[in-house]
Amino acid sequence: FNLKPPRPRYNDTWDVSIALTFLRRWSPAKMLNLKQLTQKLCLLLALISAQRAQTLHLLNLDNIKLKQSSVTFKVDELLKQSRPGQHGCSFSFKSYPPDRRLCVVHYLRTYIRRTEAIRGQEHRLFISHTKPHNRVSSQTISRWIKEVLSAAGIDTARYKAHSTRSAAVSAASRANVPVRRMSAHGG
Repeated sequence: FNLKPPRPRYNDTWDVSIALTFLRRWSPAKMLNLKQLTQKLCLLLALISAQRAQTLHLLNLDNIKLKQSSVTFKVDELLKQSRPGQHGCSFSFKSYPPDRRLCVVHYLRTYIRRTEAIRGQEHRLFISHTKPHNRVSSQTISRWIKEVLSAAGIDTARYKAHSTRSAAVSAASRANVPVRRMSAHGG
């Protein structure tokens, strides 16, 4: 331990605006193939919520309240940060009228509508974009995030999918978002 003390994986982080600029190019939603739509929604949720891939993997259609201009997610399963008396989490987002190309509510609504016919009895939000369209693992969600980051020009040999948490929180901090609010979203 003294010879090789533990160090954080990242001493710095990548610029979220690079990924957001790239995601703006993947629009409009109706023109995206299912793979692009799925990957865009994954990265948008990861950046906006600062949640782990495990949490995104556990999102269930039964626990999503989708309103006209907002969405609320509730995860009632065990998470990495779960402990006695603090189980699961919930987070909410409002629509983003200034730029619909980055509106998680719009892309979530489009994704649910597009996957409705192929999902069968599957209630998890994210399903495979290839047959047999079953639920995906948290590793698959991490891979999707990493693929989009790589396509956006982020060095994925250096930054893994989990880096979206630190990048999102760093960007929020620079935008003067209160620490309490960031902690509530990121778990």
